[in-house]
Amino acid sequence: MHEDQYISALKKDGSFVIDKFNSFVGFKSEQQKFLEQILEENNVQMENAADIACASGALTYWLSKKYPEARFTMADLNDDLIEEAKKVNQGDQFSYYVQNIYDLSELKDNEYDATFCWQTLLCLENPQQALEELIRITRKRGRIYISSLFDPVHDVDIYARMIDLTRKSGGEGHYTPYNTFSMSTIRKWLSAKVEEIKLYPFNINIDLPDIHKGLGTYTVRLENGERRQFSGSLHLNWGILELVK
Repeated sequence: MHEDQYISALKKDGSFVIDKFNSFVGFKSEQQKFLEQILEENNVQMENAADIACASGALTYWLSKKYPEARFTMADLNDDLIEEAKKVNQGDQFSYYVQNIYDLSELKDNEYDATFCWQTLLCLENPQQALEELIRITRKRGRIYISSLFDPVHDVDIYARMIDLTRKSGGEGHYTPYNTFSMSTIRKWLSAKVEEIKLYPFNINIDLPDIHKGLGTYTVRLENGERRQFSGSLHLNWGILELVK
């Protein structure tokens, strides 16, 4: 499989994927709420923001409600999803690019005061290269927010390949990487490139049903009332990584 086979899998699954991403426009996800809480607590202001691997633009849709004066640049390698993002986010303050996260060549250095990359780093074959591009386009003292799978405790990285046999892509052998990165690895990659690194572990506070079919997040409640998220049999250590350049 070539490096961008995850994108190929998304293209194979067509309208199923588009409908999935568009569902996050219809309602604000718990991770979106958590992000907005972090932004408020840190008094984050933004005039020029980038949403990289934007899918159908749900993250920008909600952020633009919170920051109506800001400009937003959206980039994704999947041209079908960019077309959906154009439908979701209409107006002069939105710009769109079909770009590879490993090579955001149409986006300038030091351009954005806030850069976002949502639920994508875990799916990449070369996450370190992607992180370097996110840092490059962010201005000095600008902030980068990344939703992905992180282990805040153990010095262990997990590289997993999920094949969803309920999807056309899985039937043809396409896999979805579901990688978990230890914070020791994140610091090794980034300590010389950013001024601050902070992880906000995300613990969902609602129940998600297990549909017992294919990839899809569900929750298991512990005896203490906390919930843990799973996809298939994989535990999902979701967190929001905050980087200050």
